[in-house]
Amino acid sequence: MTAMHNTSPLAGFQNAAAESNHVFRAVLDAMSRPGKIVGVSDLAAPAGLNPAANAILLTLADMDTPIWLADEIATEQAINHIRFHTGAEVTSDPSRALFAIASAETAITEIAKLSSGTPEAPHQSATLILLVEDLNAAPAIQMTGPGIKTKETLGVTPLPDGFLDWAQANSCKFPCGVDVIFASPASLAALPRSSQIEVN
Repeated sequence: MTAMHNTSPLAGFQNAAAESNHVFRAVLDAMSRPGKIVGVSDLAAPAGLNPAANAILLTLADMDTPIWLADEIATEQAINHIRFHTGAEVTSDPSRALFAIASAETAITEIAKLSSGTPEAPHQSATLILLVEDLNAAPAIQMTGPGIKTKETLGVTPLPDGFLDWAQANSCKFPCGVDVIFASPASLAALPRSSQIEVN
């Protein structure tokens, strides 16, 4: 007999108000202090996502925020889970997404399709949540810009091929551009569009 994969949504926050507020503050802290690693509460994740990315989506996404999932992430359970808890549309077109979930396996050509907004409406750009295995203070990426006194360093493992070249080009589009949130299983860090990066 063939085992059946569970495609049902998992439970969300036990205390939605308190836990979503905690995650929102963590994202805000990370975005305002690029490169800072911030812990998030442990929340079971559906196949394809990790706990931190799941918590971010359940906090920030709603029926007005189309979500794009890279192929390796777009499991049936992840799609059902996102739709059930957020009401968001899961789109197959990255250019329509306001939130996008990708990993090191995602082709940079797909990430490059994400909306950067327009000079008239830069706020309509996408936010990329990039699933990673580990975040640390190793100086793989050096950041400068708003929210950073001199330089901030961040180690991210792993990254998609070509990601750093894309990120450098992305920062040149400011005030347009894509904001990036790195999500390891239990923590997150941000690379806002306003940050300039150097690669060691």
